[in-house]
Amino acid sequence: MSAYEAGHELNIQAILQHELMPVPVSVTEMNQTLGTGSKSFLTEVLIQKVKYLESGTLQRQNALVINCLALVAAIGKPEKAKTFYDIANAFVGAV
Repeated sequence: MSAYEAGHELNIQAILQHELMPVPVSVTEMNQTLGTGSKSFLTEVLIQKVKYLESGTLQRQNALVINCLALVAAIGKPEKAKTFYDIANAFVGAV
C-alpha cells in the first residue's frame, strides 16, 4: 500500500523534484536491473524490412529514424511549456 492510499498527505511538488529511480528508466529492465539491449538491434530490424528490386538494387525510399530520448535531452524543457501538451508540441515541432 502506498502512502497516498494510506491517506497520508503528500507534497507532490516536493516529491517530483527528486529522481524516482537510482538510474534512468530508459536504461533499465522491469526488474530494475540495467538493460542489456543494443541500438544495433534497430539496424538489424530495419535491414530486414528493406525491399530489393529483381535487379538486386535497393528501391529508392527515404526514412528518418529519430532517437527520441536524445532529442528530449537535447531540447530540454521548453521555457513556456506548462502542460504535457505544450511539451509534446515543442518536440513535434523540432522533428
